[in-house]
Amino acid sequence: MANSHKNSTPGGRVLCDSLYSRLRKRLPLLEREPLKRGCALVEPGQPKLCYIFHYKELEKIQIWPYFDYLQVDQLKQFVGKVGLPITPRNSISGMARLYPLHVDLRTEGDVLKALGVLMYAREEKARRDHEKAALRASKSRHRVTHQPLLLPDELIEPRDFPEGGRKSIIVNGYERNVRAREACIKHFGPLCSVCGLDFEQRYGRLGNGFIHVHHIVEIAKIGKQYKVNPKKDLRPVCPNCHAMLHRNDPMLSIEELKALLTDR
Repeated sequence: MANSHKNSTPGGRVLCDSLYSRLRKRLPLLEREPLKRGCALVEPGQPKLCYIFHYKELEKIQIWPYFDYLQVDQLKQFVGKVGLPITPRNSISGMARLYPLHVDLRTEGDVLKALGVLMYAREEKARRDHEKAALRASKSRHRVTHQPLLLPDELIEPRDFPEGGRKSIIVNGYERNVRAREACIKHFGPLCSVCGLDFEQRYGRLGNGFIHVHHIVEIAKIGKQYKVNPKKDLRPVCPNCHAMLHRNDPMLSIEELKALLTDR
């Protein structure tokens, strides 16, 4: 039966003290919080690095590292490589989503192995947090700097959308229906319909979601409000191909520009 650190077996307390002291050499701000069924190791402002369960009769401790259950197979591989026995939870819900498996420590050798496991779990969390923050920042910059209204040579669900109403930006432009633009990109994907350029593949997270949207029919020649169908009237294109489509008068079709690329 699990018990508090104070009331656990001498061997369990020694293992817990050893793990905590070794971790504090690497993580000076690490604290140990007492719990009814053991204790927890935590850094300020962070989720608990791990829970440690103690036993009233058994000379061992049980640690539950913090780790995203969606990547739990990654943690299992690492724990298996260092030679510790793994016990995953039977179900994934509540706390199990954050602490999906545990390992038993019986010797000082196990403590040294667990030290590596906990540092690995901590580094993985920091890496995932960094990636999420970078993605949020990238999306935020994209929303701020790539507003459809600033792309007068481009336009923006599988329905018809009203479009039109001339405005003066730097050159003549039109009101853009943002929902239609997003529906076009969602349907075709953010790949250039002419050359196939994928900005995220080329530029990484910076290019995520970036693409122009091209009107198959030139709006400037319509000059009035009309309804645009994202699947029939719009195509995603890169800025270079977009410029080439409009370079000719009359405007080139997607197929015509593709043919020019193929011929070369």
